[in-house]
Amino acid sequence: MKREELTQCELLVMKIIWDSEEPLSIKLIAERVNRKFEKKWAVQTVSAFLGHIVQKEYLSMERKGRHFFYTPLVSEEDYRTQEFTKSVQFWSNGEADKFLAAFLQDREFTAEEKQRMRKLIDELD
Repeated sequence: MKREELTQCELLVMKIIWDSEEPLSIKLIAERVNRKFEKKWAVQTVSAFLGHIVQKEYLSMERKGRHFFYTPLVSEEDYRTQEFTKSVQFWSNGEADKFLAAFLQDREFTAEEKQRMRKLIDELD
């Protein structure tokens, strides 16, 4: 199913929800997004973003007493895969090796990171 894309602000809110192991209230989401991403968003602002994300079917919302709690309907991994696929298509005409070369250019990697990347490439065979 093709969903409407998330805005940058909505994506920050989703990242907070994805990083949580349990459903979160609006108040907790606002506190965490403000702390993690150095924002000064009011609860009402976060509530508006949450409403849009629910409409786009990335989140479910459940009322418990006087509060609403939010749970992802789309996993972070699925969203990340979708976004990487779109980026590869856009930036390198679907040629993953060119995209990867551009990503790796001018970067320093630890020995552990290099080992994990080699393992991933070896697993392609």
